[in-house]
Amino acid sequence: MKLIPYSTEVFEAMYKWQSDDETRKSMGGLSVPMREDELLFAHQQFLNGNNAVLGVSTEEGTIIGCFMMDSISSRHKRMNVHIVFDKEHLRHVKEGVTLFFNFVFNEQNIDWIHCYLGDSQKKSINLVEELGFIKRCTIPDYFNFSDGACSAHLYSLNKLRRKDL
Repeated sequence: MKLIPYSTEVFEAMYKWQSDDETRKSMGGLSVPMREDELLFAHQQFLNGNNAVLGVSTEEGTIIGCFMMDSISSRHKRMNVHIVFDKEHLRHVKEGVTLFFNFVFNEQNIDWIHCYLGDSQKKSINLVEELGFIKRCTIPDYFNFSDGACSAHLYSLNKLRRKDL
């Protein structure tokens, strides 16, 4: 398994994943599935700021996950992340996260990772807690999904408290 830069193949996998309600909510709180051109435009806009996407690929080249990073601040050594994996490849999440931590903490000199998770994202909440993230606060009605508004829980992880699984 390896991390790869954002590419057409990574986008195509993300487009496929956004058709699943649960996975789509991990993609930055997307409310409803988007047409391919809409999602492509949204990602082009997303990637214009202090944002990036890293794909996770098997050695054979299958895209199985990605890390959507936003609000990347080199000066303050922090960033936000959305962890998105294909449901068929959830067994690889821990290995992918270890690669990601090594990249951002060791190679990119990031000290803090933050993530916002909705109430319904129980699996993601369990994962980040298992990885050592600390819940900092709850923000009411932060996400507006097609099935209604929900609170977001802000989690953060300092590189000195990371846990590899």
